[in-house]
Amino acid sequence: MAKRKLKINFKDYFSFSNGERTGLIVLILLIALTVLVKFVVHYAVPPQPKIDVSKFEKEIARFEKVSDSLTSSVNRRYITNDSFSHKRVSNTFTPKTKVRIEINTADSAALERLPGIGKILASRIIKYRNKLGGFYSLDQLNEVYNLKSETIRLIEPFLLADTTKIKKIAINSASFKEVNAHPYLSFEQTRLIFKIRTRKRFSSLAQLVQASILTDKELANIKPYLSLE
Repeated sequence: MAKRKLKINFKDYFSFSNGERTGLIVLILLIALTVLVKFVVHYAVPPQPKIDVSKFEKEIARFEKVSDSLTSSVNRRYITNDSFSHKRVSNTFTPKTKVRIEINTADSAALERLPGIGKILASRIIKYRNKLGGFYSLDQLNEVYNLKSETIRLIEPFLLADTTKIKKIAINSASFKEVNAHPYLSFEQTRLIFKIRTRKRFSSLAQLVQASILTDKELANIKPYLSLE
């Protein structure tokens, strides 16, 4: 009796319903398909060849060696050829250069010798210098359009500003156009200057602050360019 009961339990344990058999068949098929795909991929797709990195590195080293050799050759040519070397080296200032450029009288060619200054920036410096009437401080180079602070730091050691070269505006006799043309004066400030000037002459530049035409800071900026004539 016990043996028969055990047989029945064993049969019940290992028997499957139709749904279970279907699921088992599907699972077996998926496993077989996975194995087949791996097999096909392994034998159908050829293995990728390994890249010989050492050969590539050797080519780079050889190229760098040739490049260094050419650079040394060119440098020796600059040194030995006096006529060419002098023209090449003297075309740009270096930190050892003792000569300085006076920025208020320098022409475009002189400014182009400065590191980082090409024809366009040299032209902009001169154009802004003419609008101002000259530079009284090298800090004013920060006002030149698109002249970066990094470039200014490079060129400052080779520049000096002679303030005696500054062109001044005679505030009591200059025309409206001349006064208004200065970058540090707005149209409204110029108008107020002339409104007062029609009644009396300016005896002191401090009157521009007293009349609320300029602030103390604005007067400090414009003062080097004004005279009481």
